[in-house]
Amino acid sequence: MRPQMKKPGVLGRGLPGRQQLGATKVAYRNYTKQPRAPHLPSPEEFYEAEIDKFSVTSGSFAWGCCPFHADRNPSLCMHLESGWYQCKSSSCGATGKSIVRFVCERDGLSVADAIRYLENWL
Repeated sequence: MRPQMKKPGVLGRGLPGRQQLGATKVAYRNYTKQPRAPHLPSPEEFYEAEIDKFSVTSGSFAWGCCPFHADRNPSLCMHLESGWYQCKSSSCGATGKSIVRFVCERDGLSVADAIRYLENWL
């Protein structure tokens, strides 16, 4: 009698969110629910209110004076949709990916405190 051959790759190769028992898929859990995102201001309205000499240049980019160093000429580049920012000054070089990170760096806050600050900023 010939031994039972299992299909290659059936055992041990599950998809995320699925539990397997042998080769039988037992249950599917919905892991797609994300925690509630806090209501934060848009990067454009936040930067416009917080940055000196704020000016929109082309598309979704803007320039302004960097608050991380003594800046008289606009050297902070900001993306108004994602909140990304980068100081182009050779003496500073501050960079970040969001307005939450901006508040963390500028005010010395934790991420949770920065989110609370931005929720109350409105």
